[in-house]
Amino acid sequence: MDLRANRHYVDRPLIASPQSNAVYHTTGSDGWVRGITGTYTADMTNLKARLNITGSETWHDISGTGGEFTVDIPASVGTGTLEIQANDGTRLTQIPYVSVGTCDGGVGQSNMKGSSENKHNYSANNSIGLYDPRPTPMALMVGRTERDTWGAAYDEGWIPEYLNTQQTSNSRPWGMVRFAIGSTKISQWLKTAPVDAAGYGYSVRYYDELVRAVLVSQGFDPATYDPATMGPPIRHLKIQIGEADAKASTSKASFKADLKQFAADINADLGVSCVVSVLQDLFSTGYVATEAQLIAIQDAVTEAAAESAYITVGPDFSDVVLDTDPPEQSGNVHFYTDTQVALAASRWSTF
Repeated sequence: MDLRANRHYVDRPLIASPQSNAVYHTTGSDGWVRGITGTYTADMTNLKARLNITGSETWHDISGTGGEFTVDIPASVGTGTLEIQANDGTRLTQIPYVSVGTCDGGVGQSNMKGSSENKHNYSANNSIGLYDPRPTPMALMVGRTERDTWGAAYDEGWIPEYLNTQQTSNSRPWGMVRFAIGSTKISQWLKTAPVDAAGYGYSVRYYDELVRAVLVSQGFDPATYDPATMGPPIRHLKIQIGEADAKASTSKASFKADLKQFAADINADLGVSCVVSVLQDLFSTGYVATEAQLIAIQDAVTEAAAESAYITVGPDFSDVVLDTDPPEQSGNVHFYTDTQVALAASRWSTF
C-alpha cells in the first residue's frame, strides 16, 4: 500500500477505501460496510470503527496486520460518516457520506454511459453514489452532486435524476455501479468475447471488468466472492443497449441468444437478474438503421425475457423519437435534452 500521499496523517489511522458517496447494497434495514481498508502506525494496537449516522451507533473493534487493516462492519440503512479511531477515543479519522441502502448496476452503450446536455441541473444530494469504473485495472469512485459543475466529459445522462427519484420515493440511499462503453454490441459484452472486443485500446475483457467493478464497489474480493453464500452485491443489472446492433443488422436470433447467455452468466457470477430496456426509435431520426433492423432488436429483448428466468423487460422506449441531434452529431441516438433525460429517468424509476 502506497503511503506517500498520506505522510501528513501518520498520527492517526488512514482510510484508503471506501471514499465519500459509496453506497453499500442491502435488501433489508441493516447491512454492512465492507472492504474497509487502511493503515495505522505501530503504536495503534487497538482500533475501532463505526458508520456514524445518528451519533449513537456501536463501535466495533478492528485489528490489522503489519500496519494495514481490512475489515467489514455492520451498519443500519442510512447515510453517515465512517469513523475509525484508537480505542482510547483519540486519533479520529472520518470519511463523510458513506451509505447503506440499495445499489443497482448498469451496463450498455452511451445512453447508459451518459450523454446529456451540459446545462441540465440536478438537485444536489451528497448521499447519492455513482460508482463509475473506467475500463482500466483500477476502478474509480465518483460522487456527483451539482450537475452544472461536472463538465461535458462527465455528462451522466438520466442516472443522477433516477437516483434522486429512487432515494426520495423509497426513503433510503440509492446508488449505481455503472460500466458502459459507447457503440458496443451485445456480443462484445459476453464472457467469451475477446479482450477489448470493440477495439478501443483497453486491456480488459468488458464482462470481466464489469463483474470486478460491481464486486469491488461493494467491498467484495472478486477472487473469493460466492453469490450463494455472500448474497447479491446489487439489486439487479440494468442494460441499455441495441443501437450498434441495429445499425450492424444483428439478427433477432443472434441478439436474443447473446442476451440470454449474458444474463445467465451474470446470474451465475453475481446472483442477480438483468432488466433490459426496449430500444428507442432510430430509423425515423436519420440514424443508419431501417425499421426492420430496429424491430429485430426490440423483439429480441421481449422474446429473450419470455424465454429466460434471468431477464425482465424494462422501460419501453419504442415510442420515443429522439429528434434533437446533439452537438457531437451522433445521429439522434442519445437521450440528450432535459425533457428526454427526464423521460428516461422517469421510466427507469419504475424498475
